[in-house]
Amino acid sequence: MADQAAGHLDRAAELARRSRWLSIMDHVPVLGDQSRGIRDLTKASADVGGMARHAAHEVQAALDATHGPETRVRLLDAVNAQLVDLRQQLPTIDVGAHGFLLPPLSGARAQLLHRITKAEGQLDDGVTLTRTLRSFLVGPRRYLVLGGNNAEMRGAAITSTAGVATVSDGRIDVGGFRATGDLFLLDPRAAPVPPDLMGLYGWMNIAKEWRTVDTSPNFPSIAPIYASMSSQSPLGAVDGVIFVDVVTLQGLVSVIGPVTVDGVTYTAGTIAEQLLHANYLTFGTLDTRFDRYDAQSKVATAIFQAMNERAFSIPAVAAVLADAAKGRHLQAWSSDASEQELWQKLGADGALNAQQLGVLVTNVSASKLDFFIDPAITITSAPLGTNNTRVRMRLTIANPRRDPNQTSPYIEGGQEGYVNPGDHRAYVLFYLPAAAFNIENEELGFSTAGTDGPVRVAGMTYIIPQGETKTIEVDFTLPNSDTTVELLPSARLRPEGYTINGRLSTDAVPMNADLAPNEFDAMPP
Repeated sequence: MADQAAGHLDRAAELARRSRWLSIMDHVPVLGDQSRGIRDLTKASADVGGMARHAAHEVQAALDATHGPETRVRLLDAVNAQLVDLRQQLPTIDVGAHGFLLPPLSGARAQLLHRITKAEGQLDDGVTLTRTLRSFLVGPRRYLVLGGNNAEMRGAAITSTAGVATVSDGRIDVGGFRATGDLFLLDPRAAPVPPDLMGLYGWMNIAKEWRTVDTSPNFPSIAPIYASMSSQSPLGAVDGVIFVDVVTLQGLVSVIGPVTVDGVTYTAGTIAEQLLHANYLTFGTLDTRFDRYDAQSKVATAIFQAMNERAFSIPAVAAVLADAAKGRHLQAWSSDASEQELWQKLGADGALNAQQLGVLVTNVSASKLDFFIDPAITITSAPLGTNNTRVRMRLTIANPRRDPNQTSPYIEGGQEGYVNPGDHRAYVLFYLPAAAFNIENEELGFSTAGTDGPVRVAGMTYIIPQGETKTIEVDFTLPNSDTTVELLPSARLRPEGYTINGRLSTDAVPMNADLAPNEFDAMPP
């Protein structure tokens, strides 16, 4: 890519240098400044392209020489050296073109200067991040690894397993996983919980129960809770927390290749169905759950082990992990400030922002029904006076009937006194922008209301019997200055579908959406 881009810039500079027409213009007042400006700008651009080409070749050579964990540190050293070299060279570029320039040439010069200045800042960030990542990989570090199960949803996939990854000299070794249900903190031990989360979800015992902490999607708030829980459990103290779900594992397998555990091969095309559905058919009752935990633990451990033993494309893995982070299938937190900045810059910190809007259909059925359930959201809006917009969110949840041969008691769930087997008991949470007000649900009102970090939260619990569909409506008001929102990914196996004033979207990754009403739009009855 760098060769191709630099080649275009070289050809542009050569055309400008050899052009007879530009040479004729050199001696014409005003036009001479334009011809010399074109030569200066194309040469400066070609110089930048040459620097990038050289750096790319050096990095590619380092990538080609990266085989095994111990060489990953050397790769980062090579990348860092090239970033430092580029950062030192960029300020030496002489853009030239100092004469009187007419548009669009004057604009082109300003744009080139702006891009060089911007690149200098990006290179500064790159130098810092590669050094931090190197420090992380050299270690030693102990990170709590939370395994998310997308067949049962909370703020993301439910944290059903936990293990500890030891990072040292480029290797990431995971010593197996434990079921989080076995790690409940007994009195008087309890993890410290931020007041806003305690106000929202304290009733779910989030200071002690690992599988309810993740009701909040605010990873920088819940990760320290998990770190505290780990320190009081057999897992021990950790330096940070990483959350990975089955979608992340699916992406990794697509790059590193299939893994085989106990005679079963898991590929990118099969791993989601195998872990989120088939395993619950094989181990379909409560008394066989420990066999299923063991099988799922072995698969995750095998994937991490394969990353230490196999040759694979590091850029491809980086791309997979970046995509997983965007969809909140991969999240990371560190107690070290520089490492936390690394996760933030890489988009994996899972932080909320004040413009986000999302619908989290969390599972409180003790079931694995989310493998079958696809919530959909329709948003309509209408003017409310001259300064505000009234927004209606209509959530539809269908709980389809299942083939008896494709389900099991463990999948169907149910708790006596709460929900019948096969019925979906959903704790529905509406995460709304900080600017939202007059939030209403006429049917039930709200059993949960408050804030989670920078956003507002309103929630209630519904039961959707098997074979039935439930529609839930929530209305709220936004100032006209705040109608652009960012969709918060729900991190489901299949993204939630959104229809916003007739426009289709999904929450697969954070996306900006304009809730301003279309002309002549009116709130539906």
